[in-house]
Amino acid sequence: MSLQKEVALQRIINHRIGSDLKSKSDLIRHMGALQAQDLPMSLWAIGCRTGKLDAALRKSFASGEFIRTHLMRPTWHIVAPSDIEWIIDITADRIRSRTKTRRKQLGLTPKFLDRCLKMIDELLLGKGECDRNDIGEMLKRHKIDLADNRLAHILMEAELDKLVCSGKISGNRQTYVLYRNRVTDIFKPDRNPAAELLKRFLSSHGPATLGDFIWWSGLTITLAKEALEEIRSELQSVQVNESIMWFVQWHEKMLPQEMFLLPAFDEFVIAYKDRAIFLPDEQHSKAVSRNGVFWPVILENGQAIGTWKRKIKGGSVHMEFFPFDSFSRETRSGIREQAEIFAAFLEKELQCAI
Repeated sequence: MSLQKEVALQRIINHRIGSDLKSKSDLIRHMGALQAQDLPMSLWAIGCRTGKLDAALRKSFASGEFIRTHLMRPTWHIVAPSDIEWIIDITADRIRSRTKTRRKQLGLTPKFLDRCLKMIDELLLGKGECDRNDIGEMLKRHKIDLADNRLAHILMEAELDKLVCSGKISGNRQTYVLYRNRVTDIFKPDRNPAAELLKRFLSSHGPATLGDFIWWSGLTITLAKEALEEIRSELQSVQVNESIMWFVQWHEKMLPQEMFLLPAFDEFVIAYKDRAIFLPDEQHSKAVSRNGVFWPVILENGQAIGTWKRKIKGGSVHMEFFPFDSFSRETRSGIREQAEIFAAFLEKELQCAI
């Protein structure tokens, strides 16, 4: 087996894909943060790592077991309530730096944003929980112009300012609650927070390069290098082609399961700057669009071999599969088994032809 393929398999183990972890909270803390741009698919990202059902994960949002918020780069992530504060403290300035030009174009001045956030605070203080539409309608009643996606930027500022975070899921839409009412048990790293974040990343995503971490976290090169120096003695490394990849542990035991259906925007795909370890360059555009959409991927023996999609109709989930080249009979059988696992996750009847 080539070193590249070994690295891909090591990543599957560290990502806990197919591991049936007992604790959902332990998984989220282990991952550091889990990308959640596509909300329904992000639930499957947890499900395929824990064996928990979609309905149970929705209850976890309602109870505050984990939180979905803008945390890095910027995009949506699911994070443990105990970890949200220290991560935001080191990423918020970087997010604001990246969105500075757009905020200026939209006229989102500090004074204007402060006014909006005070109104959102009052609304949630009175109602306890509101969805995006509720907040938007309230702002419109106060003559706030929400054209050009201004509401998304206002809400992201409210998240970075630690005013709001996610509440329960209503359908496929999250609600918002006051941060101060949801985040109470706060973890404080006993070292440089950037070093703590890097250690979490390499524990859950390694082997990976420092460049991967910079891409994933959105932190500066300087902060990332300082973090690496702080925890270097706790790490191991391997050179793959011209890249040095860092990791916490090399696992000798191979996976009992070789086929996985990964969700859209899964950490296994999106967290790496260079994806050639598991996704050949010539197939990259079939899994990742030019405008940054990451399609659900079929993974076999650590390698991406195709994509898939699903459509829910009543009590059924209809699934289709698209090979990069072609599927063998054995591969089709493995995909069918994984499709049945996904249907069971949704508690739906499976409809597919493969």
